[in-house]
Amino acid sequence: MKKILPHLMLLSISIFICQNILAQAVPFTSDRWDINASGAIIDGYQGEENALLLQDGSATIKDADFLNGIIEFDIYLANRRGFPGILWRIVDGANYEEFYLRPHQSSNPDAMQYTPVFNGLNGWQLYHDQGAAVQDGRITWRMEGNTGYNTIYTYPFDRWLHVKLVVAGTRTDVYFDRSDTPTLQIRELLRAPAAGAISLRTFTSPVYFANFSFEKTENPPLSPLTESSREPVAHTVNQWQVSNAFKADELGEGHQLNATFVNSQSWNKLQCNRNGLGNIAQVTPREDRSLNTVLAKTTITSEGAQTKRLDFGYSDRVKVYCNGQLLYAGNNGFRTRDYRYLGTIGYFDSVYLPLKNGKNEIVFAVSESFGGWGIQAKLENMTKISSLE
Repeated sequence: MKKILPHLMLLSISIFICQNILAQAVPFTSDRWDINASGAIIDGYQGEENALLLQDGSATIKDADFLNGIIEFDIYLANRRGFPGILWRIVDGANYEEFYLRPHQSSNPDAMQYTPVFNGLNGWQLYHDQGAAVQDGRITWRMEGNTGYNTIYTYPFDRWLHVKLVVAGTRTDVYFDRSDTPTLQIRELLRAPAAGAISLRTFTSPVYFANFSFEKTENPPLSPLTESSREPVAHTVNQWQVSNAFKADELGEGHQLNATFVNSQSWNKLQCNRNGLGNIAQVTPREDRSLNTVLAKTTITSEGAQTKRLDFGYSDRVKVYCNGQLLYAGNNGFRTRDYRYLGTIGYFDSVYLPLKNGKNEIVFAVSESFGGWGIQAKLENMTKISSLE
């Protein structure tokens, strides 16, 4: 027994060392941080000796190689407009997962935000849980379902707030203030899992960060998902053919879509989620900001001539064509209708399609300015519709 005991002690010590290697506290004085900001100061603040004051920029651990695990940090919020948060699984400067806070929206449904970033485009207008007020006629916002893009939270100001993210596969739980219950459960991370860098970031207002650490582990403990009341949307367009990007004025001002122009485009398939939402940025980057428009087309095969209502959503501007004829044009951009208008996407608009017998080509010309490049559409029913593709 005396001979075995030392081996057991060595094993215990080895396990302890391995566990602590996984949990990495990274002080802001470490050369592992790459800070790229308009302003950054490392000093003591409100009881924390090693705090980072960050202004309009990021602090990144490029060698994190983080896929699954736990990320923790403290943040000191003031009651003012700002967007501090964290990026993870950063593949490159244009592709990553993002979660950020909106302290100026404390106690509102959009107090925080999860969004994937594809090809440099943040999609907050596409991913939201606050549409019930529009749909049920209420004056005050009421949360509907729980897909985990945003939620109501009342922030504590002028003190340190602890934030913890538990990341596993396609899910993330977000905890505030060392609570045992997640404040937000991101039910589905929308990018394919890939290890990458981690970054703290803020813009508009400066913010202090402290006590950053991360732990890489394959099976971090996630909380059971709360029930969601949101059901999948029926009769949606499940996929689109999306063109290369071009300047919006190339469409011209006519009421008829130029067939030669359409045929000159190159096309990629865009797969939609179960609610019919397609994030155009997944397949079409905006490397040149002036190239802000794409064509998204689908085919509806009708059993006889009929008129069919198509409900749709878009971000930010759209023209809708049926068999080349312009039926609708609209602008859903941020603050285009009043100073509080967000421009979030939803099935808020409708057009009545004059379908002919056989195949009908439906084309949406979708232009992007800010906040998300998206499209979604659904038919009122599938009566005498043999295919929607």
